[in-house]
Amino acid sequence: MFTHILIPVDGSNNAMVALEQGVELAKLCGAQVTILTVYRHHSMLEASFSMVRPADPGSIDDAQRDYATEVAEAAKAKARALGAEA
Repeated sequence: MFTHILIPVDGSNNAMVALEQGVELAKLCGAQVTILTVYRHHSMLEASFSMVRPADPGSIDDAQRDYATEVAEAAKAKARALGAEA
C-alpha cells in the first residue's frame, strides 16, 4: 500500500498524536517514516515591529532553528520507541 510516510510535527500535542498514528500505519504497511519540521525565517523587518525588545535579542532564526531541531529529535525518538524505522 504505502512505502514511505511523511509525518510533519510542530511539537504540539496534536502533532504527537498524528506521529503515533503515522507510525502505526507505517508498521502495518512496512513503510519507511520520515519526520519533518519547519521553522519560519524571522526577518529583521518583522523584529523592528516588535513592541517587546529584550536587552540581547540574539538571533531569532538560531532560536527557531534550535527549537525545530529539538522537536524533530524528540519526534524521532518517540517514533523509534513506537517501533518505526525513523
